[in-house]
Amino acid sequence: MSDDANDDEGNEASGQTGTGEGEAGTDTEVDTDEGATFVSMPDMGSGGCEVPGSDECGPGMMCTLIYDSGWMLACVEEVEDPVAAGEPCFVDTVPYPERVDPCESGSTCWDVMEDGWGTCLAFCGDGDGDWGDEEDVCPAKHDCNFFKDLNGFGLCTPVCTPLEDDCPETCGCFWTGDAFWCVPLSESIPTGQPCSYINDCARDNICLDAAYIPGCEGSACCGHFCDLDQPECATEGTQCVAFFDEGTAPLEMENIGICIDPEAG
Repeated sequence: MSDDANDDEGNEASGQTGTGEGEAGTDTEVDTDEGATFVSMPDMGSGGCEVPGSDECGPGMMCTLIYDSGWMLACVEEVEDPVAAGEPCFVDTVPYPERVDPCESGSTCWDVMEDGWGTCLAFCGDGDGDWGDEEDVCPAKHDCNFFKDLNGFGLCTPVCTPLEDDCPETCGCFWTGDAFWCVPLSESIPTGQPCSYINDCARDNICLDAAYIPGCEGSACCGHFCDLDQPECATEGTQCVAFFDEGTAPLEMENIGICIDPEAG
């Protein structure tokens, strides 16, 4: 499959994720210009601490993200029974900084949907500052997703494969331009229907340029992933084509395919 299908800078579907979250009204945007992946956020200010999860805030307090006319790190009170990283978390749908973060120190409630539910994600670092290397911090099947405007740390984001059901129910496994990540579902649009963002589509699908999906009535439509070892495509006029160019597939992902018009690939 050509890079144009899954990495077209002119197509919103390849570069951004839509959002259903209530966090400060911001979208999550993936920036892949430099070959690394970042969470795009406004400039970060100073809110009284420098290293998330550190003990610099004192007993009963933790250093985490808040939003107060911009994202910043600040000391906030820990809850009595904090939620562990990787577990579902619930927050009242009130603006920062009034909102209480229910997660344990060293993590924050992220990808919060409109119903107030999200997931506690652990902070991680790039090895250059007060954090260790991300491999020493993030659990298995997680990558460190660095904040674009706060150098040195990010969040441990779940990685996945679209051929396995290894994401939470509220998430799908989507290609972000650098890796497959579990990203909250935005619309759950079915195969073949128009889409705008990579996570608009239902699980096992991804938003692709219209040229790759026969009969697409928009600028982009949802295409279904397939297994190259057992190539099956339900959409008429499509075949299971390798998602990655030859020799570029990550380890153990060589069999990932996508159902597209073979003439377009």
